[in-house]
Amino acid sequence: CGIYAMKPSFGRVSLEGVKHYAPSLDTVTWFARSASDLVLAAQAIGAVAEVPRAPAIRALRIGLCETPLWKEATPEAQAVLHAAGTALKAAGAVVRRVTLPPAFARVNEQHNVLMEGEGGIGFKALAAARGALLADDFKAQAANRKGFTAAQLRAAHDYFAARRIEFETLFGRIDALLM
Repeated sequence: CGIYAMKPSFGRVSLEGVKHYAPSLDTVTWFARSASDLVLAAQAIGAVAEVPRAPAIRALRIGLCETPLWKEATPEAQAVLHAAGTALKAAGAVVRRVTLPPAFARVNEQHNVLMEGEGGIGFKALAAARGALLADDFKAQAANRKGFTAAQLRAAHDYFAARRIEFETLFGRIDALLM
């Protein structure tokens, strides 16, 4: 769409002043009209002290990953991902296909447990005090209408802890992952 965005690594930007939704997932991100504006914003809020020099494309190792949800992507989205990989390879980057282990197939399901479970906790007091001002999905989370249990929430936290370790082990030598 022509808009640049940056999602910093988890924990790199303070969430002070932000309404917590799901603390395990919350990050601050920003949008800009150019990559250089993203850098200015990152510097202004202290996310980076100095801008690292971008490596030469020929030095990059890129993983091209068709996720477990690949079949749900539109043909156009699939084509764009492969075109990006082809363009990077033509520019000299090392591009190789990578595969996520089967355990990653549950990422969306477990993400939903975290978002709904933690979101319900985060919105409970607000729903009690000012529920009429909240959209129904927030009220539903605060009321735990989907019935998520504490055990499910703990299991989702454990699931993601295991996936982070697995991901780093598998892809720690890749500079960027296209997915």
